[in-house]
Amino acid sequence: MHLGLRVAPELKQRIEKAAKHSTRSMSQEVEMRLDRAFREEDVFGGAGAHSMAMLMAAAFTLPGQRKAKEKGVKDEWVNDEDCYLAGLSGVISQLILHFPSSMTELQKKALESSVLTAFAQKEDRHAR
Repeated sequence: MHLGLRVAPELKQRIEKAAKHSTRSMSQEVEMRLDRAFREEDVFGGAGAHSMAMLMAAAFTLPGQRKAKEKGVKDEWVNDEDCYLAGLSGVISQLILHFPSSMTELQKKALESSVLTAFAQKEDRHAR
């Protein structure tokens, strides 16, 4: 099936570069990338959940990398406690900000309990 498609010049350049690198035609490269995007959505249970997963990845990565730069961490920043905690805080903050409605006090307490339980389990495992 033929699909006419207009793209910005910058995107065309990226497609050309990727196609050349992968030894595919531009059409094959676009088709492969579109197919991958739809499969990723399916894995996450739809476009909304996929978008939320991407948001969580950014919410973890950006603050963690920022903290690593601030501390001068050269190795894998995810192995540094302060950097990891910055990323974790970013994820929790974004999840709360994107909660579908206003959180009730009961929901806030349940979340707090869940987070504290997870930290306690982590400490138990570490103590062994």
